[in-house]
Amino acid sequence: MSRSVTEPLLAALSLAGLWMLAMVLEAMGVPVWALVVTGALLVANVIVLTACIYRATRDEGHSDGGGGAPPHGPEIPDPGGGHDPSWWPELERELAQYLAERDPARTEAQQVPAGSPV
Repeated sequence: MSRSVTEPLLAALSLAGLWMLAMVLEAMGVPVWALVVTGALLVANVIVLTACIYRATRDEGHSDGGGGAPPHGPEIPDPGGGHDPSWWPELERELAQYLAERDPARTEAQQVPAGSPV
């Protein structure tokens, strides 16, 4: 299992164990200080569980250190025509390469220069 899965899993299991311990101690009628210590451990465990889940689910691809979506959304093409998005030429190259690998004979017959309308 990867670390990103085991940390939240262990924290969740420990939370469940502490909760069960608190219920058993309450049923046994132990002194109040034991319940206070168990409650403090439960609060600390919730904090650790939250941190583990945050670390496991944050997006590792961004250099800003934060999780979530990238700071800027995708480029939206100009509805009136204009320039293609910056990623368009790369997409055309990758698509042409994919099609050439998939069916070389068909691709040679239908060569279309990159950047021209299809």
